[in-house]
Order: sequence, then structure tokens, then C-alpha cells
Amino acid sequence: VPPPLPRHLGPAPQPPPSLHPRLLPTPPSMPPISLAKSPPASASASASSSASASASAPAPLFFQGKWSGEGTLLSGPERVKYLFAADFTAVPGAAGHAAVFAVTQTAVREAGDGGLVMMETGFVRVFRSGKVEANLAHLSGLNGFEMGMIEVAEGRMELAAEEEENFQRPPMGFTEGKQSVTAIRREYAMDGEGLMDFRLDVGISQQEMEPYISCKLKKVA
Repeated sequence: VPPPLPRHLGPAPQPPPSLHPRLLPTPPSMPPISLAKSPPASASASASSSASASASAPAPLFFQGKWSGEGTLLSGPERVKYLFAADFTAVPGAAGHAAVFAVTQTAVREAGDGGLVMMETGFVRVFRSGKVEANLAHLSGLNGFEMGMIEVAEGRMELAAEEEENFQRPPMGFTEGKQSVTAIRREYAMDGEGLMDFRLDVGISQQEMEPYISCKLKKVA
């Protein structure tokens, strides 16, 4: 019987079964290589920045833009027909806690001399809480500070000034012989068909408020 071989001369060790050539797993097929060019980094960054800006930009409020329509002056014995125009323009860069809009509203007689029935200009501030405040200068020289609420989903906003402290009046000589406005209430409401109803009630010399202007407005810009 031949002597046993030294350990270092023994048969070559076999690879474990899992590494045997016949048992090696088949490599998965590679996905096809796309030849489409990737956009430049600057273009990608620009697109991402634009998308981010679009996503963060607030949607316009229902009253924003230019509106026009016809109505009837309800105060006094006569019923005067007029052309009404309203312009609500967002003020860029305004304070972050409120959206600010510059406002101009005019009512002009349809017939006769075409004179102004009403003109007011100023600012409206809409707060995240739903509160709204406006400071408006009127053709008569009166400055009014109105407060109210907005219901964005319903498309409705109300403002009112009913206390003497809400009004700033010009010197007495400027309004001599004229009746004094002591209360104002206004409402803007979408009618569900793309038109906006505007109503303005006014109280004169501490009397109860009465309808003054009412009209239906169409957005023109």
C-alpha cells in the first residue's frame, strides 16, 4: 500500500457547488441604453425653479381684475342709470401677512352730461384669517376705513364702516351744505355664472342705511 501523499500534494480542492461554472446564476439582462440627451444642468435648474415658483404663486382672488357693468342709482326720488367700472390690481411685494389690492371704482351717468355719480380709490387688504379691511378715498373728500370678511370658496366679500371713528372728513368748508355720510356697507358676490354682483348701501346723517348702488359686473380683463 503506497504511503499517503503529503497534505500539500493532495488532490486540488473543488469549488463549492454554488461557484461551479454550471451552477453560476445567469446575469440579468441589461436595460437598453437610452441615447436621448439629458437637458443641461442650467436648463433643469431653471425648469425646477419655474415649477417651484408656479406652485408657490397664490391663485387670484375672485374679485381680482377689471370689471364693468350697468346699474341704477337707487338713492333719491330719481332712478339714474349709470355705467360702473371696478379695477382690483394686486400690489406686488406687499406685506406677507396680507394680500394687497389697489382699487378704483367709478359710476358715470349714461345720459345727460355723463357726470360722475361715484368715484372712490384706495386699497383693500385680505388677510389669511379671512378678515378684510379697506381704506377708500371718495369723490366727496371723505376717507372711509371699512372692515369685513371674505369667503373665497363661496366668492363673497363684505365690508362695512358704521362708526364715526371709521371716517376721516375734510374741512367743513369743503362740504358745506352737503349731507354727511355716516355709514357704508358693500358686498361683492359671484352669481355662479361668471358675473359679480355689487351692492352699496349708504347711511346719511346718522339715519338707517339704504340701498344706493346695485349692479351686475362682467370681467373684462
